Amino acid sequence: MRFARVVLQPETCILSEASGSIGSDRTADSGANDHIAIADSRSILNNNSVDIWELLSIALVAAMVGLFSGPRAALTKSIRSCTFEVFVEIVDRMNWSLAPALTVLLPAAFLSLSLAVLMSYRELPKLFFLNVIAFLLFLGALLVAIVFELPIVEEIATWPATLIIPDDWQRIRQMWLRIHIVRITLGLSSLLLLITAGSVQVFTILKN
Repeated sequence: MRFARVVLQPETCILSEASGSIGSDRTADSGANDHIAIADSRSILNNNSVDIWELLSIALVAAMVGLFSGPRAALTKSIRSCTFEVFVEIVDRMNWSLAPALTVLLPAAFLSLSLAVLMSYRELPKLFFLNVIAFLLFLGALLVAIVFELPIVEEIATWPATLIIPDDWQRIRQMWLRIHIVRITLGLSSLLLLITAGSVQVFTILKN
């Protein structure tokens, strides 16, 4: 019996060491799996953040492009041949109707586009340049509205009070129309680039 105990003791030690090794391996594998799961969850959250800001930017820029181009499309034929009184009334009504909406949409679109650019730079570098170009085009449309269109609208707003028809009002009308077209073109180009970036992101996710 003593010999049996002596023989069994090394086997017991070997079994205990083996079980301890297996347990440590399982613990290491479990820890590695936890790290992988945490990394995957962070990646998913970051990609979802990019998705949210990308979609929000598309929606806001699309709303602004609709506000810019809607009245222009409806008045394409009549505004080029309208009388002085009708032109002044059109500009006044457009300014009065669109100003409240643009006051809200402009800062919101600018903020969402900025965040979309930052998030894509951190997580999806391939989309960064598309978002940057879209942001610059949107910024260009904003600058055209502030630097060129707003002074013309303010000048037109003073015409009824003077009771005098300016000699160059038709030239100013044509200038206002051209500036309006430039602003619409820049905004629409920004929207198309944002849609392209969103499509590329969807294809990238599906591919992976």
